[in-house]
Order: sequence, then structure tokens, then C-alpha cells
Amino acid sequence: MLKRIFLGLLLVLLALVAAVAVKTWTTPSQQLAVAPAPKLEIDLQAAAKRLAGAIPIRTVSSLDDPAANLAEFDKLHAYLAQQYPKVHATLKKEVVGQKALLYTWTGTGAQAQPRALRAHQDMVPIAPGTEKAWSVDPFAGEIKDGFVWGRGTLDNKGNLFAQMEAIELLIGSGFQPKQTVYLVMGDDEEVSGLRGAQPIAELLKSRGVKLDWVLDEGLLVLDGVLPGLSKPAALIGLAEKGYGTFFLSLDTAPGHSSMPPQKSAIGRMSAALARLEATPMPGGIQGVASQMFGALAPEMGGVNRVMLSNLWLTEPLVRGQLEKSPSSNAMLRTTTALTIVRAGNKD
Repeated sequence: MLKRIFLGLLLVLLALVAAVAVKTWTTPSQQLAVAPAPKLEIDLQAAAKRLAGAIPIRTVSSLDDPAANLAEFDKLHAYLAQQYPKVHATLKKEVVGQKALLYTWTGTGAQAQPRALRAHQDMVPIAPGTEKAWSVDPFAGEIKDGFVWGRGTLDNKGNLFAQMEAIELLIGSGFQPKQTVYLVMGDDEEVSGLRGAQPIAELLKSRGVKLDWVLDEGLLVLDGVLPGLSKPAALIGLAEKGYGTFFLSLDTAPGHSSMPPQKSAIGRMSAALARLEATPMPGGIQGVASQMFGALAPEMGGVNRVMLSNLWLTEPLVRGQLEKSPSSNAMLRTTTALTIVRAGNKD
């Protein structure tokens, strides 16, 4: 009897191993065979200097004060016009809302659906008192070790200037698009986009513009970051989470710190916040995250290829590993972030 049970379990195990092996090695690559685009002659040093010159312009947006730093946005607009004369001589430029920019590059095809490239001019501030924690001045725009350093270089002036560089180069080569191309450059993306992107969307809608597609700021090209993947991986953002803001408040009877209650308001609220962090929303590998891992799996080698090719079996193990990293954990679930705490008014 025991022998039969053992043989049955062995057969099940062998069948499972065979199924995993077949699924791993027969899952086809989803990559398209595309001929490389011709290499363009680009003065990278000059392009880097143009981006670096925009970093000292402190286009920090504010949720509470819409008028904050408006002069800085004017400086950026003037700088763009100075650095990219062909763009500003060819494209129609409009300032929408307060300081959002909308450029129109009219195409030759009257029936061709237009496209939009998006970027944003604004950036987040640095925390007061942390200036010395930066390895370089965050607003110097220093070029160092092959990179442009400073606040806003990656998010998102680098994207904005890359678009300007490309179009300036294309215009200089005599290129004209078939499809009309819109450049949408908001001035308050970091604080909601309601003063920049929304008025531009309403303006385009009022003109009857129906876009074929929109390309917004995206993710990264990872090289040597994902274990088991020897080739660079370009991550494409297909969706963006919404968010909700919740305020928790607690009032208790007033007292004196020399005679504190057994459970203070701060202590009780801290316990509640700790419970929120300790009980995350349910998660799983699904949707676009599942599609991403499905596309990566055939390109990998070793155990990671096996694990990602067989999520029907390995999903709990893979999910457990992904939950350890804030960036990958956010792909699995609705996250909870404690952001601002205010309490007490006297020691």
C-alpha cells in the first residue's frame, strides 16, 4: 500500500516537473524583430549643456499657491525659445492656463490622426535643510561622470528637452510629419495637473481634436538590474494608478504632560497608523504586471525563467519576493502611504 502511494506521489511529481519544463521552454518570445533605426549624429555634449542650463530654473509647482514661482516658468519659456529656434519658428506655441505650454506641429496629411507627446515643466521641491545631503548642488545643473545632475533632470525636464532636441534636429533635416504632432507640457503635474493638463485637454476637445495616441513620461530602460536577464529591458507604462487622500483625526480631553493619561491621543493615533501599515490591501500578480512578467520570462535564463514562466504554480513564491521591494510591491496592490502627521502644540 505504501509502495503504491509512494509511486503515485512520484508520478505526480514527475508530471509536475515535466509540465514546468515544457511550459518554461515552449513559451515563445514576444519580442518583435525590428531593424535598428539609422544612427543619428547628435552632439551629446551640447544637448547635455542645454538640459543642464534649465536645472537652475526653479520651476517648483505648489498645490496651495498657484502663483508660486510663475516668474521661473517665464524664464524656462524664454530659455526654450533661445535654445530651440527652429522649433519656435516652425511650431505654433500657446500658453494655456497659467504657464502650461501647447505646441502644434502641423502635419501634411489632412486626414491623418494627430498624436501628442507629453512632458511637464514643473518639479518637486527639495526638503529644507537637506541641501548638504546632496552629492552635488540640486539646482546647479552640473555635468559629472557622464550625467546631468540636479532636481528635475529625470522628472521631467530630461523628457521635455529630449522632445525639443529631436524636433529641432528633424526640422533642420527638412522633415515634416504626416500626422499633426502636439507637444503638451504642463506646469503643475507634480500637484495634480488640474491647472495645466486639464485645460489643455479641454482646449483640444473644444477644437474637435481626437488623438490617435498619447506618449507621456514613462519608465526606465533597465540594464543588468533584473536577475536572469542579460539584455536591456525597456519598461513601458500602460496605466497609472489613481489615488485617494484620507484624513484621520482624533480629539481627546485636554490635560497636562505632567499628568498624562494612560492612552494619549498621539499614542492611540500611532497605534491606528501602525495597524494600517501592518494590514496592507490584498494583492496578486495580475493585469499589466502579469503581462510584463509574461513578456520578460522567455528572455530570461536560469531559475527566474522557470519561476516567471510558471506563475500558475509559483505565484505565491514570486509574489512574496516582489512584496519585499517598494517598487514591485506597488505593482501588486493598492498601497497605503502615511504621508503627513501633525500632533500637539506644546511640550
